[in-house]
Order: sequence, then C-alpha cells, then structure tokens
Amino acid sequence: MISPELLITKLTDENEKLKKELEQAQTDIKDFEVLAVEWKDGYNRMKRSLEIKITHLEQTIEDMRLEA
Repeated sequence: MISPELLITKLTDENEKLKKELEQAQTDIKDFEVLAVEWKDGYNRMKRSLEIKITHLEQTIEDMRLEA
C-alpha cells in the first residue's frame, strides 16, 4: 500500500509534468498559428501574382489574335 505522503508526492510530480506539457503545447500552438498566418499571406501574394500574369498572358494572346 502507498502512503498518503508518497501518493501526494507522486500526484504533485505528475501535476507538474502535465503543467509543463500543457505550456509546451500552448507554445507549439502559438508557433503554428504564426506559421499559418505567414503561409496564408505568402499564398495570397503568390495567387495574386499568378492572377496578374494570367491576365497579361490572356491579353497578349488576344492582341496576337487581333493582329493575325
């Protein structure tokens, strides 16, 4: 049988371990959120750039059709 003091010590240790794991998880989540925002911004910039290039290419194709 485990003494009450030993049980309290084990539970206290487990509680501290879980607190540290929770803190690390919260840090990881914050890091992920920052990376997600950066990725989304980069994706939107790339998408807009490609939309502009497509528009220019379509205009060039239309101009060439009219010249022919």
